[in-house]
Amino acid sequence: MQEGQNGAPPPSYSDQPPAPGSYPPPQQGGSYPPAQPGYQPAPAYGMQQQTTNNTTVVMAGQPTIIQTTVVAPSDCLACSILNLIFCNCLFGAIAVGMSCAARSAFDLGDEVQGRTYVKVATAMNVIGPLATVLAVVIVIVYLGVVLGTLF
Repeated sequence: MQEGQNGAPPPSYSDQPPAPGSYPPPQQGGSYPPAQPGYQPAPAYGMQQQTTNNTTVVMAGQPTIIQTTVVAPSDCLACSILNLIFCNCLFGAIAVGMSCAARSAFDLGDEVQGRTYVKVATAMNVIGPLATVLAVVIVIVYLGVVLGTLF
């Protein structure tokens, strides 16, 4: 143990005054002094505190966030393009337009309008090839009858 300048041991740390700006040491009995009047105790973790008109409302728990995502159904754009190129230009063009409109409606969050456009595009994608097949059969039959009567 070191000795002070006049041969006495150095003073203990409990005799030292508290540093400026630090919290005062615990009082006898091991507890801190009571809080100053006018201050409310801090809320516990996970609690929210709202003060209105000198009434304190404490809500327990974290806020609940509900997030919903809308899964867009297939807009049949690839089928519409194939219908436009290989089957029927008229019904294919209508189907491509409706597919693009459906994609735009889903991007804007309008699910009902998007589903309506998808139904129209799907109908055009079914009607287009059927109309083309029917037209080809009619032309073949007509040419068969006309050419059959000529020979």
